[in-house]
Amino acid sequence: MSKHKVGALIVVEKEMSLDNYISLGYNLQAKLTAELLIAIFSNKHSSLHDGGIVVRKLDIVSLSSYFPITQTKLTTNLGARHRAAAGLTESTDSVAFVVSETNGHISYSVQGKIIEMDHENQESLMDKIFELLHFYID
Repeated sequence: MSKHKVGALIVVEKEMSLDNYISLGYNLQAKLTAELLIAIFSNKHSSLHDGGIVVRKLDIVSLSSYFPITQTKLTTNLGARHRAAAGLTESTDSVAFVVSETNGHISYSVQGKIIEMDHENQESLMDKIFELLHFYID
């Protein structure tokens, strides 16, 4: 998705329930796969690519969900998905991953902070994702 600049917002639920946001989107019970992510976010003619998805225990439980926008001032090169990622992680313990539609950069958000990942180095990228999602592996 990064290579083709397909924008995405993927939110991973941790301890705090995201049921309020899940109910705002379309409910789904599907295994999280790369193919499904591409199908959801790459079709710009479908409203399902808007908003974000919610992942619970490695299942996609909601798509086209909308999240609160941060009130914190972010740099102007960050768009609506980044602002929603920061807004949601300010008030929950979730982890949000964002792929920029503009430049293909991959970021994550925790505790309201947006951190850009090294999307050029796949090994480093995977290491960081596993580090962020360690609570699923333990």
